[in-house]
Amino acid sequence: IIVYASAHQFPYLKTFGATDLIDRKAVPFSDLDTAVKKVTSSPIDVVYDTISLVDSQAAGYKLLPNGGKMVITVEDEIKDKVEGKEYVHVFGNVHPEDHKEFGVKLFSKLPKLLEDGIIVPNKVEDLPGGLDGIVEGLRRLKNNEVSGIKLVSHPDETA
Repeated sequence: IIVYASAHQFPYLKTFGATDLIDRKAVPFSDLDTAVKKVTSSPIDVVYDTISLVDSQAAGYKLLPNGGKMVITVEDEIKDKVEGKEYVHVFGNVHPEDHKEFGVKLFSKLPKLLEDGIIVPNKVEDLPGGLDGIVEGLRRLKNNEVSGIKLVSHPDETA
């Protein structure tokens, strides 16, 4: 499992099975295919793009061989699609009618999946100060001071 992430996150990502790192701060999306070829000569059959920006989708799609699949988490921005390369859009919402049956099954098993470590929640940082804490959180996001965590506000703490 090759990950494209910040180098300081690699020890954490290894706990989920990552074997190789391409440092996103050192390798731009435009050079990702070259960096991957330095790691493996095997075809990359599956790309899971958790970033799903225009550039990340293009870089991931470029890596796929014929028959490869790409998972994206937002709307498709892939230009110049090629027959034989497939993409799948996923999102974590069980409320649409066609997802309800799956949602009921998932939620009935969720406590056990969490307990067994099959599903691992994101790391979070609680922002102090209720709604006022959001301003500082946004400043940190804008300045690229947040990595590998989700910032969580508690509006009920607003004075």
